[in-house]
Amino acid sequence: MRPIPIARRTNAIRLKARLVAFARRHPWLHASRHVILATTEVLAGMLGVGAIFALLIPNIDWSWIPWPSLDLSWMRGFWPEWLTLRRLWPSWLHVDLPDWLKPVLACMKWVVPIMAAIVVSFTEIKRRRRRKTSRQWQSQDE
Repeated sequence: MRPIPIARRTNAIRLKARLVAFARRHPWLHASRHVILATTEVLAGMLGVGAIFALLIPNIDWSWIPWPSLDLSWMRGFWPEWLTLRRLWPSWLHVDLPDWLKPVLACMKWVVPIMAAIVVSFTEIKRRRRRKTSRQWQSQDE
């Protein structure tokens, strides 16, 4: 297989080469790019889903759907009484969260991906820095 001449490279290959060169020159900027993208994705998802639930779904007329009328009360007899959550959960394990902690825990599902992106970016920076120093040591030994 013969190599592709540089003049015939596609734009995607050029873009990938530019991104790799940028990542080598500016590792902190490259890592922060991933954090910013993850944050933007989380915010866009929150706003998009919030808009769907707040604006779109309540305004749709659902009366045209033939909803079935099912009476499932007869199924209660199959579920054993001793297998309720109230029986399985110990009574001494009752936790009252402070009022300020409830909204913090509610938004953790959006904070965790951002924090994970930050941790991954810092580990990538450390890995690249170690690889760069090991290359410098190898070139000095030769």
